[in-house]
Amino acid sequence: MIENNKHALLIGILLLALPLSSFGQNSSSSLLNFGIALGGGYNQLFMQADSPGMHDRTAFSLMPSARMYLQLNTSIGFAIHTFAGYNEFGGKDSGDYPAGDVKFSSQVKIQALEFGMFGLYRFADFRFGLGTKYNHHLSISDRYDYFISASADWDWRNYDVFFANSSIDAGLRGEYILNKKISIGAESWFGLTDLHKESQAAQSMSFRQNHFRLLIGYQFK
Repeated sequence: MIENNKHALLIGILLLALPLSSFGQNSSSSLLNFGIALGGGYNQLFMQADSPGMHDRTAFSLMPSARMYLQLNTSIGFAIHTFAGYNEFGGKDSGDYPAGDVKFSSQVKIQALEFGMFGLYRFADFRFGLGTKYNHHLSISDRYDYFISASADWDWRNYDVFFANSSIDAGLRGEYILNKKISIGAESWFGLTDLHKESQAAQSMSFRQNHFRLLIGYQFK
């Protein structure tokens, strides 16, 4: 785990340093910005297995996100946007799964550090672009909420044994620039890697996810 944390930190430093290195090489036609962004997201977790009891978790559930970013703007309207932050994703089911006379819903929560970058192109007060990011999973947990005949809900429990320590996503970003300081961004992320930990497979399983979020950004410079 310590070794994985070192790798995640190194990836974050390299991504954030990318605009700095470009700025030093071409500072006369570039402008480097620093800011933070806060928001929330909705996640879809698709869980496939040989067991008929395995089901997707795609019901709406709001999860927090926070990041800092560095952005290099060029004179031709193209920007390199790198970021590092904290994000929660996972999935919640619809609650329509009976266990005898007991209905229950379940939710998976993945707490992660994320490091990524976008290539953005500006048109008027909008920016659009493509990106990728690396997720370093800090913890994975799940819980069940029982209804009707159950006496109490379960607390969050550790779920790390079934999930990989990291994942990689590809994404789209659209951003509206309100003024020189504030922007509103919408992102869609699509998992490129299987979230399931293969070494723990008692049967054939595959976990994949999509993530959609809204972020409000504040630019310090």
